[in-house]
Amino acid sequence: MKFFRLTALALLLAAFFSPAAAGAGSLAVFPLLDLTQDANGVNLPLTGYLRRQAGKLGNTLIPAKEIMAFMVRHRIRTLGRLDSQSIAEARKELGADLILLGTVCQQDQAPAAAVAMSLQLIRTSDGRTIWTTTRALSLDDLQSLLALSDPKTLADLFTIYFPTLLASFPAEINPAGPAGRRLSLSSIVLRPEYVRPGRTVECRVIISAASRIKPGSKASVQVGDRVYPATLNEKEYGVTASWPAQRAAGTYQVTLVVKQPSGRRETVILGRYHVDNAPPSLVVHALGKELDGLVTFSRSLAIITTMPDPEPLDRWTIAVFNKDNETIVYQEAAGQVPERINWNGYTSGSIPAPDGVYLIRITAWDRAGLSASAEQKVSLRRTPPKISLDVKKKDRQLRLTLADSVATPLSFWWLRIYQDGGRVVKAAAGDHFPADVTVDLPEHAAGSKFELMLVAQDVLGNRTQRKVKDLLALTAKAQVQQQSESETESQWLEDF
Repeated sequence: MKFFRLTALALLLAAFFSPAAAGAGSLAVFPLLDLTQDANGVNLPLTGYLRRQAGKLGNTLIPAKEIMAFMVRHRIRTLGRLDSQSIAEARKELGADLILLGTVCQQDQAPAAAVAMSLQLIRTSDGRTIWTTTRALSLDDLQSLLALSDPKTLADLFTIYFPTLLASFPAEINPAGPAGRRLSLSSIVLRPEYVRPGRTVECRVIISAASRIKPGSKASVQVGDRVYPATLNEKEYGVTASWPAQRAAGTYQVTLVVKQPSGRRETVILGRYHVDNAPPSLVVHALGKELDGLVTFSRSLAIITTMPDPEPLDRWTIAVFNKDNETIVYQEAAGQVPERINWNGYTSGSIPAPDGVYLIRITAWDRAGLSASAEQKVSLRRTPPKISLDVKKKDRQLRLTLADSVATPLSFWWLRIYQDGGRVVKAAAGDHFPADVTVDLPEHAAGSKFELMLVAQDVLGNRTQRKVKDLLALTAKAQVQQQSESETESQWLEDF
């Protein structure tokens, strides 16, 4: 408790005593990537809030309209990062000395307001990331003993959060970067952007003729603290290199280094790639009535998918297998797995699948090609109740015996018996079979017909209706003959 009180006090002090104005030059605040929406969501309200806070640090802000026009012009569709070519173009076209990129990792209104963001500041003169920060804050972190002046809403939380988020923003920045020449490039190919450990990463670069690479120059690629040799084609000013991806997960910056015969080193950042060493986390849960240890359905099955550790996906598939391990349903799509998938019990050929046990398997691939699968067995039961009816007559009394040959538990049944003219002589209901129903026939019933209407529905919603136009014809003496004659006397109506 003491730790949380000290943390709250520090955050409140940081809110009132903001850092001194940096006066670092022109700053372009690009739209924030919002992972709480989707893998490439945008949060313009928070971007505007961040712009206003960054402006208080003494930076000259590039107008938001100019930044949006720049993104449209260069077809920048992915938020939260920029390649070195785009950084160079932003310096040239926008006049930006610095670029501020960010990602919204959390933004909750309830049960307790919370926000989490990560930021990175890029110097356009050399493409280097010169400052990064990640901060998370919740109302629960700021609760005091008496709660007299505690923030109550997400808007209240922002007034404390953003000053602390920018508290370590560099006070002094040299927009020109370190002394020395920087290579000018005509084209850059760095791939793949997402890679598994040990897989090959390669780059192909064309150096602008204005850089004047002299004969005898040597090229290499630096990734972290590792240096890999590169092949330099002096005539075409081309550089190629390849190396194995690191084993540790993370983002790695790639820098091209050219050493002239004079000993002068010229560098340029080519971009970044991401090493992913963990497959996606995927959980599948089918919603429905559990019967005999399996989720069971008759019409439509809702399949809920969750990712305990969310990450952007490249693609996913869903497959349904029958008892013989034959694929009866298959579908694939790009992007994220939907949170809810519905299966109507039909095959991919739009044919109703027969009753039985099926295996549903969902497989997802992340951007590095790592895959994970989750599966669940379910049961499909479309067959409605099949009711046998035995009728016995003794004197002025009928005894009806009802039974069901289908194993699915019953939800309810009811019956009505009508005499000529529509008068109800018997009504009965229940929730299980077998069942016996006794009917007292009215006096002077000779020559009358008694019509039966019977409805039964199981717990899955499968319903059966049976109509018998002449109940007396189904007495013990006439039952065998009645069943072999026309079905006008007894009809089955199955309602799916």
